[in-house]
Amino acid sequence: MSITEDGKLASGGIDGVRIWDMRSIVGKHVPPAWKVLQLSRPCGAGDHGPTTTLVWIRREDEPEDVLAYEETYSARLANPGEITAIAFDSASNRLAILNRNSVVSLLCVGPKLDLHPIFTVVLKDHIPKALAFSQSGEVQAVYTFGLYDGVIYTLSGRDGKIEDQQQTRCRIGNVSANLRRGVFCLDDLAQGMALYQYSSWD
Repeated sequence: MSITEDGKLASGGIDGVRIWDMRSIVGKHVPPAWKVLQLSRPCGAGDHGPTTTLVWIRREDEPEDVLAYEETYSARLANPGEITAIAFDSASNRLAILNRNSVVSLLCVGPKLDLHPIFTVVLKDHIPKALAFSQSGEVQAVYTFGLYDGVIYTLSGRDGKIEDQQQTRCRIGNVSANLRRGVFCLDDLAQGMALYQYSSWD
């Protein structure tokens, strides 16, 4: 799933991509009363299996969020496998992609959504489950969160070299990060949600 600040939620699965209006449940506090308005279903099931990861892309020169939902061939990733996370940094037009084969790829998104590789690295024994971009510096770093090892790697935004690593000592289901405040909410598969402060972040 991926959601915009104005409440548009994109979800994927075996039946393709759907877009929902989460504003339609504002003010309704009892789950049985929720009836989320489906805005559209831009595509059905894909040729390459279920849609497991989505990202909204809003370029700095475009006023609206655009969901790139058409299934087209853009680029073959190194050591291909299930994509576990995607993140887009609108300030630099960079797209980061993780997959289950320990691969982290960083690409620049061109004006026609064409992809230009910056780096691809393999993090040994690290299955990246979530990622985030740094919010400062000339070239933003990329943070990856490991599913089984609980390690958070800081990768250089230039070449993907490891600049730092932190150990959470838990298995990570997912992460939501606010890097401006140096905090992240982590879904610990054993104990549930927890809020952390990352001392080395911006």
